[in-house]
Amino acid sequence: MLLHTHISETQDENDQIFAKYGKTPTQWLESLGVLENHVLAAHSIHLDEADMRIYAKRNIHASYNPVSNLKLVSGRMPYRTLREHGVQVSIGTDGAQSNNSMDLLRDLRTGALIQKLAENDATLFNAREMVRLATIEGAVALRLDGQIGSLEPGKRADYIVLDTKSPRLVPLHRESLSNLYSTVAYSACGADVRDMAVNGKWVMKDREILTMDCDSVRNDAQEASEYLVLHSARA
Repeated sequence: MLLHTHISETQDENDQIFAKYGKTPTQWLESLGVLENHVLAAHSIHLDEADMRIYAKRNIHASYNPVSNLKLVSGRMPYRTLREHGVQVSIGTDGAQSNNSMDLLRDLRTGALIQKLAENDATLFNAREMVRLATIEGAVALRLDGQIGSLEPGKRADYIVLDTKSPRLVPLHRESLSNLYSTVAYSACGADVRDMAVNGKWVMKDREILTMDCDSVRNDAQEASEYLVLHSARA
């Protein structure tokens, strides 16, 4: 069974759990047997050495949510230390309430820069590693790496096409794969995605969504937002 939860997102969470149970959130969940499942743990910021050993022992997959963590001032995931313990990490956006743009490519760049600065190491989190967090590592976290996450024979053809004419992506250095990874990791954003295929079928072509009426969706979202604001004010 796949279990998704948030663990040690804030110091306040840790303090409350410790005051009530005498354990960190990770150690408390371990004592309950919860971590015997396949766990995807978002945030994973305020972890101590014992917590990280449990993560490694239970093969817990940590989801890095850098922009949300910045906006809420939650803290910084100890990425390097988690990786040194053998913990697998992928990247996520968290929800719209704590990450307004939900732009995974921008979050990827932000997440890398945070770690480089905090560790005072410009070589940390290289571009290829960054792209892996947004692709195959996400698939591993969901136990879907046999189906998606990389372009290989027998897997589903899920991929995006970036507009290489975008000013952000020019000049494009094609002479080495590392340069292409760097362009994706440091220069691209969601607005540069031109086409998208899911399981080999186009769902967006030339920036036109083919699976829904976008105007209708936008109108419904605006109406729902106005309704919620109005009724929450009355409450």
